[in-house]
Amino acid sequence: MKKFKLLTTIIALLFLTACSDDDNDKKSVTGDYYPSTENNYWNYDVKTKDNNADDTQSQDFIAVKSSSSTSFVLEANSGNIANGTMNILLTNGTLYKTESTLTEKGKLQLPIEGFDDFSIDFNSAVLYDLNADRNETLSLYDGEFTKELQGFPITIEYKLVFTKIDNQNSLKVNNNTYTNVIGTNIALNVSMHTTIEVQGNETEFSLIDSQDILSIDSYYAENIGLIKANAIIEFELDSTTILLLETLGVEFDIPTSQSITNTQELSSYFIGD
Repeated sequence: MKKFKLLTTIIALLFLTACSDDDNDKKSVTGDYYPSTENNYWNYDVKTKDNNADDTQSQDFIAVKSSSSTSFVLEANSGNIANGTMNILLTNGTLYKTESTLTEKGKLQLPIEGFDDFSIDFNSAVLYDLNADRNETLSLYDGEFTKELQGFPITIEYKLVFTKIDNQNSLKVNNNTYTNVIGTNIALNVSMHTTIEVQGNETEFSLIDSQDILSIDSYYAENIGLIKANAIIEFELDSTTILLLETLGVEFDIPTSQSITNTQELSSYFIGD
């Protein structure tokens, strides 16, 4: 009996040692999923569906404006604003690349008409990580800030999360099939309130109850870059608070609710040596 227990213990130790060796032998995945040579460019077909307006179709021309050994800057439409939601994010900062990651120092504007000059600054936000596990949180930013809107303080509480989503062996975009595709989701949850004096008392009113107002799924192909992004923008403002602010002189020319889908798909590109 003692010999049997000893043999069992030896087998268990050998098994644990083998597992440990397997873990140590796990190799890091590398690859270039955003070639950043200066003057590289990508053309995108952009489609926007808006429940409060006509559907639109447009194009984006994204080019590498400047590049160094570790960072690069993108430009949209020869210095103008991008039409694709993900392209707006990519061109609003500086991108940093390693052998397995792409990060950005930049800002995300609130995708709400009338509040689009409010933005969230971030540093080292991970746009992709080749070695991350599915559903792994790549970056998380939360906090609050207050800005004035026509003399009234508006406080925004936010949570911005970058999450790894499923890799794709292949993905068909604009009748072209791309292989070795990785994906990331970017989600923004926001609540917004203001403080108004009512009969001598400071009273808090909600403009937006906590809700997910933005979600972007972005997909990158090896040696090509961003090939597709699907963005959903949804929000509902508190109509009672909007009406109150309007009676106090704040001018709002925005819908109290909105649902927008913005899709950008790669149509052509140039990647230099």
